[in-house]
Amino acid sequence: MFRKCLSLLLALCMLLSFGAFSPKVFAEDEITLIVPEEELSLLHADEPNNPPYTGTCGDSLTWTLTADGTLTISGSGEMENYDIIAPPWKNRTDQIGERINIKKLIVGEGGTSIGNGALSWEGELSDVTLPDSLKKIGVMAFFHNSVLTGVSLPEGLTAVGDYAFEYSDLRWMRIPSTLTAIGREAFAFTKISAFFCAGGTSFRAVDGVLYSYDKKTLVVYPSARATMVLEIPAGTETISVTAFKSCAALTNVTLPEGLTTIGANAFEECVSLSGVTIPESVTSIVEAAFRGDKLLSYAPLPAGLTELGDGVFMYCESMTEAIIPEGITKLGWASFMDSGLSYVELPATLTKIVYGCFSGCKDLPQVLLPDSLQSIGAGAFYGCASLTGIDIPASVSEIDISAFAFCDSLRAFCVDDGNAFYASPDGALYVKDGTKLLQVPGGLTGVYTMRDGVTEVEYGAMMGCRKLTKIVFSDTVDSVKGEAMSRCDSLEKVVFGSA
Repeated sequence: MFRKCLSLLLALCMLLSFGAFSPKVFAEDEITLIVPEEELSLLHADEPNNPPYTGTCGDSLTWTLTADGTLTISGSGEMENYDIIAPPWKNRTDQIGERINIKKLIVGEGGTSIGNGALSWEGELSDVTLPDSLKKIGVMAFFHNSVLTGVSLPEGLTAVGDYAFEYSDLRWMRIPSTLTAIGREAFAFTKISAFFCAGGTSFRAVDGVLYSYDKKTLVVYPSARATMVLEIPAGTETISVTAFKSCAALTNVTLPEGLTTIGANAFEECVSLSGVTIPESVTSIVEAAFRGDKLLSYAPLPAGLTELGDGVFMYCESMTEAIIPEGITKLGWASFMDSGLSYVELPATLTKIVYGCFSGCKDLPQVLLPDSLQSIGAGAFYGCASLTGIDIPASVSEIDISAFAFCDSLRAFCVDDGNAFYASPDGALYVKDGTKLLQVPGGLTGVYTMRDGVTEVEYGAMMGCRKLTKIVFSDTVDSVKGEAMSRCDSLEKVVFGSA
């Protein structure tokens, strides 16, 4: 039971990572999770193998599953949402104990919704019939249906939830005139090459690309389209959340003047994307906009930028340079984590570098911290193996744990004498009065001897000092926090005071 609960918790954490759910679609709904395959066999183990199976799936809805894999929903009203545990038709078996894989779905007239997770991971589902009465398709409703090539969305449908058809095999999509809301990643990782619109006042298709009706927001670009070089037309003001996610063919994109916002995860996992021209009009690049674009080497940031979100260039291994424009006050969580940066220029307006911002930038040899900087988050430069030195300006009042751990080439910290909170009398980082050791430079070799007067050693203070062979603690130390000497791989001896 513990392992089952742990697996479900981990699945939830993965699903929630990087990016809140679209506020426009189903903000009140819980996320649907799918029970791992090995757990499914336990769901109906005490029930006889006797199709057809029947049951309820809403206040006024019933379901029937026959041995040939046809699932029929009858009645009226909304379908239940299925969170954590699988829907009741999942993992049913025939008379000889073989699992019945759903091949066909028929939702009868009167049904108004497909519940969260209702038909996720149905690998043989290829035929779907939906009624004109349908109003909503829930979160992950048809997630990962690998042979589902087409679904006719009925007139009357108003909302398609987050991840609804993600990883399905859809080749086309007709948007009904009544549709008003599309959730994030609803059509990501599909084989859609064009969208079509039946009219309405919420969306329109332009050359197969889905826009808001006024054409100011690019909503979804067909992920399977073979276009390599793209120039987005003038008049576009916003690139929506996940609009280009998983567009594998794109290599270069030119964004138009007048664009102001690049939404969350907008170009995430565009595996061939190497260059993006961002106009000066852009003021906001939201979280994870280019995360995982491993070939992206050219994306100069515009001078008018005021927001650079969490994880924007995370895992951009080919990005070697970043010049952050004046006006940016905060660099978000993991903004450049595991990127290929070898040069970075920070603005005089910067006050905060958040958790993990430059973590894993192993080719970054130096960073000039501006005099405006006040806070350096936990692990901000963790694993910057080429970083040789760091000057801490007088303005810095907060340095969180392990901010510079595993910096293998870092020989010394240099804290400005005017700093009221920190000092570096021997090249290590201390609180101002010298009573607390915060971080030992990871590039030190041989023996490190702690200064007299130190009473507390911070969590991870010597973490990743892989070249130290001996550590001598001060006589005055009475507190050593966790992981203080973690991964000191060459350490042979630890001496406490005069012992």
